[in-house]
Amino acid sequence: MKKIITFLFLLVATLSFSDSKEAFGVWITEPSSSGNRVIVEIYEKDNKFHGRILQLTDRFDSDGNLKKDVNNPDKSKQSRTLEGIDFVSGFTYNESNSTYENGTIYDPSNGKTYDSYMQLQKDGTLKVRGYIGISLIGRTQIWKRYEK
Repeated sequence: MKKIITFLFLLVATLSFSDSKEAFGVWITEPSSSGNRVIVEIYEKDNKFHGRILQLTDRFDSDGNLKKDVNNPDKSKQSRTLEGIDFVSGFTYNESNSTYENGTIYDPSNGKTYDSYMQLQKDGTLKVRGYIGISLIGRTQIWKRYEK
């Protein structure tokens, strides 16, 4: 009986640990108002979860150059390309409600950064909510796993 209890405890502990990494990988966002979608890689660094823009589906500006972070309030960042920047950052995993929380999401279309949380859904999608102050005032997107 002790062996069974120990096995079940280890199994539950292992499953709980693996849950925090389920969001790892490559995702594609919903289309923005302009129709652009973002391919995002979620990864862990220093015990926090972040998301990097791998590629935009509408990558180039009217001059044929990769789109830049022109709306960033930090003028020194306005010349950097959007591809490669971390625009989702600082999330911690809360095991009690299976939510990635206390993070931020940057919106390059307006240069603003919002509080944010992410939660994996039963259908395998990732619910991402950005908000101001309280989560009731904000916007939600559903991201899907990206497959080439």
